[in-house]
Amino acid sequence: MKKNSLKYLILTLIGLLWLKIFFPFGDYCSGLLDGLMMLFFGGIFTLLFIILFFVNIFHVNKQNRKFDYILVLIFLFFSFFFFIMINLKQDKFWTRIIWEGDMDVNKNYDIGNLKLYKNNTFEAIYEEGCYKCVAVGDFKMKHDTLYLLRKDIVQKTDSVFTDKYLFNKNKTRLLSIQNSFISLKKVEY
Repeated sequence: MKKNSLKYLILTLIGLLWLKIFFPFGDYCSGLLDGLMMLFFGGIFTLLFIILFFVNIFHVNKQNRKFDYILVLIFLFFSFFFFIMINLKQDKFWTRIIWEGDMDVNKNYDIGNLKLYKNNTFEAIYEEGCYKCVAVGDFKMKHDTLYLLRKDIVQKTDSVFTDKYLFNKNKTRLLSIQNSFISLKKVEY
């Protein structure tokens, strides 16, 4: 029984490492290395399952043991969860985006993106090449002014975002109150 528990534990831990990228907590950065780590742990998880599955088949045929369905259930659970998470349209599936805007620059790539969520939280996403960093926090609206309730937002985002913006009349643009910051244009889906 101890041997079975150990293989279930190892398979589950590798499965959790495989899915870790889908559950960022707080501020985080991700890039190519995170994608490669997801592929690496996904491959290890699948390879380990295949090895344990065929060892299980061998024991069923040669030693008349019962088939171990727990291995298959663990594999199906993590695989199903992976495919659900990879096909979601947004990262935070537990809340809804109420406003999203991109940096208004005349370039072919994004510098930054701001998402405001229904639960009064925000994500300020800024990109550098193949690497993106996300700063999260709370916001409040007072009339047409948006306040990002983080004092260190300018430092955390390498001066891409500021903590105060003003909405235009039809709420399609966020204009920085400080002139040195780029305004944001609403993303239309």
